[in-house]
Amino acid sequence: MQHIKLFEEYHNSNYDVTLKGKTQLYHYTKYDLGDIAVLSPEETVKKRMSWSMRDYKRSDVPRVFYYLNLENTEIDIVSLSKHLYTGFVDGSDIIKINNSINYYRNKPEELHTNYPDAYSAVKGFVDKGSMNFDLLLEDVRKFFKGAYYKFDNGMEVVILFQPLEVHKIDYTS
Repeated sequence: MQHIKLFEEYHNSNYDVTLKGKTQLYHYTKYDLGDIAVLSPEETVKKRMSWSMRDYKRSDVPRVFYYLNLENTEIDIVSLSKHLYTGFVDGSDIIKINNSINYYRNKPEELHTNYPDAYSAVKGFVDKGSMNFDLLLEDVRKFFKGAYYKFDNGMEVVILFQPLEVHKIDYTS
């Protein structure tokens, strides 16, 4: 099982709490959704596959999973999926969970002053000292359209809490 790097140390003094600029996301699915589709968290939760079901054991907050880099994906997902879709988001709408948590732990007043939404999104999670992902994701989606995190193997994932228009990409699995 992959572990999220929520608590890795960040030694630079410039904490980035969101992604930057126009960000391309990729979503694999076994379903042919046509050339253009809208991926909605409420709809995709009804069509989850086994790996999504495992992740939903951490939190049942509706969300759609996307990759940032097609070179670093989960082989199980890619091999079972027949279709690849891509869409774009404004990076400033996507909180970097790991950076924000570490910023809060190291410089909470500075985070509150400079990034009040990120502060509010992670405060409850960190203050409670638990791994309650429901609490974390509920608070994050109050302020952001999605969240970015990184797994131990370097795989970068974005989860979106809101629908996204995507376009089909031709690829061979």
